[in-house]
Amino acid sequence: MALAAARQYTDDLEELSPEEKVELKRTIDDLSSDTPFTTLAVSRFKRIIDKIGPVAGDFLQKLVVNVATEAAKKAMGL
Repeated sequence: MALAAARQYTDDLEELSPEEKVELKRTIDDLSSDTPFTTLAVSRFKRIIDKIGPVAGDFLQKLVVNVATEAAKKAMGL
């Protein structure tokens, strides 16, 4: 459920272009499983959080924490 909610919330972010929304959805997927892309996904996620602002970023981060792997959470400083 949290993964689906994060994806739907991504579609509502007016601060992101359609391409950035696709990138964010892939990033969320990469954060939810340990792959070679997980570290890169953490970097991308932090960049996107900064772009969308503190309120939207905090909400999205709370959704993603529910699906992120322990390694991803640790890399994100959570």
